[in-house]
Amino acid sequence: IIIPVFNEAGSLERLLDRLYDLPLAERAEVFVVDGGSTDHTRDVFLECARAHPRLYFLEAPRGKGLAIRLALQRAKGRYIAYMDGDLQYLPEDLPKIASALEHGADLVVSRRRLVWADDSTRRIFSRIFSGVVSGRMLHLNASDPQSGMKALRASLLHKLHLSERHWGLDVQLIEQAQQAGASIKEVDISFLPRDSGRTKTGFVSTSFDLLKTAFRAAGARAGKIPPARQKSGKSAIRAASRSRRRV
Repeated sequence: IIIPVFNEAGSLERLLDRLYDLPLAERAEVFVVDGGSTDHTRDVFLECARAHPRLYFLEAPRGKGLAIRLALQRAKGRYIAYMDGDLQYLPEDLPKIASALEHGADLVVSRRRLVWADDSTRRIFSRIFSGVVSGRMLHLNASDPQSGMKALRASLLHKLHLSERHWGLDVQLIEQAQQAGASIKEVDISFLPRDSGRTKTGFVSTSFDLLKTAFRAAGARAGKIPPARQKSGKSAIRAASRSRRRV
């Protein structure tokens, strides 16, 4: 289970305590991947690591995509899940995500059906833009591709060439899985308001990142951008991979 975080000291302990109350955590590795937090996220992790087994801390360059890719390289399980560390996504939804994998799905994409968190104009336009990129440009078989909880079979990674550094990774993962013929299933989850910390997404930056991802994917489909030549951030991942810590 991968949990990318950036300044989530206010939610990390509660998230991990609830996660480890689940039966599936009894045999899971949990990676907290920190993208350079400036609050007390690391201190909170150290306290949690005294209480919970198989809990690892990874330092990553700034960027959610890089953080997830770093942990994907480290994970050893047959199934891999990741979720945001802000407690807007509930760890209690992970069992039904895992169940979809056990029933044959290769990739499970959560679908936020109870969206109470933010009905602001920025959020609404962000969801519309994401839908245009994923539905109209890439024709993805997912209605909520930017949802921050997903799971996949580890064997699927061998068919992918993930390279995105930031918010575009979710779209790239779905698009490449779809191109590889993977079975993709959507599962409804709850989505709650933040009760601590600040959102890390912005409409302009996220939209720009999604557009870049979409154009790269369209170019790769047309044979104009060979996957092996896409900018991957591998050097950043190699540097970050030396910072794995277990307490």
